[in-house]
Amino acid sequence: MIPENLTEGQLLSLLELLVEQRFTQPPPRYTESTLVKILNVKFSAKMESNLDKIEQHKAGYEETLTKFYQPFKTALEKAKEQKKEIKNELVEKTDIICDKCGRPMVLRWGKNGRFYACSGFPECKNTKPIEEPQVKQSDEICDVCGAPMVIKRGRFGEFLACSNYPKCKNTRPISSAAPIKKGENILLLQQLPQM
Repeated sequence: MIPENLTEGQLLSLLELLVEQRFTQPPPRYTESTLVKILNVKFSAKMESNLDKIEQHKAGYEETLTKFYQPFKTALEKAKEQKKEIKNELVEKTDIICDKCGRPMVLRWGKNGRFYACSGFPECKNTKPIEEPQVKQSDEICDVCGAPMVIKRGRFGEFLACSNYPKCKNTRPISSAAPIKKGENILLLQQLPQM
């Protein structure tokens, strides 16, 4: 609830700043060609046509969704049963040799995209990124050592890291790149709507 006594241009003191970390969604694990194996194109086209009929008021949504649900549920259960088989089909052989055991590396899909993994898994758990992580420059300065901050990518998405690593290990989320300290004055730029 926003207090009624706020006015445009009024100086306010920050009492508390809550920073929320939001995670990016991982890339899709399946390619279009592997999805076609579990997805009936005619089924999808018919459902799209039925949804158009609902929009045009030529069919009722309850009846249409009831007819849709049972075949969809069956197809979904079949896809779940084939999950391991589909995942194994996505593994690609490479000419790269594992530097830990000498076996060939394969391309696999993980929650953060594709990566190289040793074909000797689980005996050898060696993995490598497909390409070296790219470091992007930022306009931010490290508040610990004064060095420029760079944008890196980790398992939870992009973040700011000190370019002076490993001497300085300062990091911070992108969302708090310009932190406001407790007690600083902030300017209310416009009247906020009442709730």
